[in-house]
Amino acid sequence: MVDESDLDKVLRESIEIYNRYRIPEAVVEILGVDRGIMIAKFSGHFCVTCGVIDWIEDYIYILKDLGVDAHIAKVEYFTEDNYVLVKIRIDDIKSVDIQSPS
Repeated sequence: MVDESDLDKVLRESIEIYNRYRIPEAVVEILGVDRGIMIAKFSGHFCVTCGVIDWIEDYIYILKDLGVDAHIAKVEYFTEDNYVLVKIRIDDIKSVDIQSPS
C-alpha cells in the first residue's frame, strides 16, 4: 500500500528534479493521483511524435531513484497542442527521507 503523504513528498521532489534539468525542452506536471494511477502532463519544445517516450522514461527513472515502483500504463498524444498525457501506475513506494529545500 502506498502512503499518500510519502507519495506527495516524492512527487514534489521528482517534479523539481525533472524540471530543473529539462525546462524548456520538457516540463512535467502532475494532474492527479487516484488509486495508484498518476496522470502526468508532459509539454515543452520536444517533438510529440518522435522520441517523447525518452522524456517520459526519464521521469520514471527519477521516480525509481526516489523509491517509487512506477510503470508507464498509457500514453496519449495531443500533437496539435504539443503535449502528452501519461498514466503512470504506482505499485509501491519505499520509505525515503526527502530533505526540504533550504
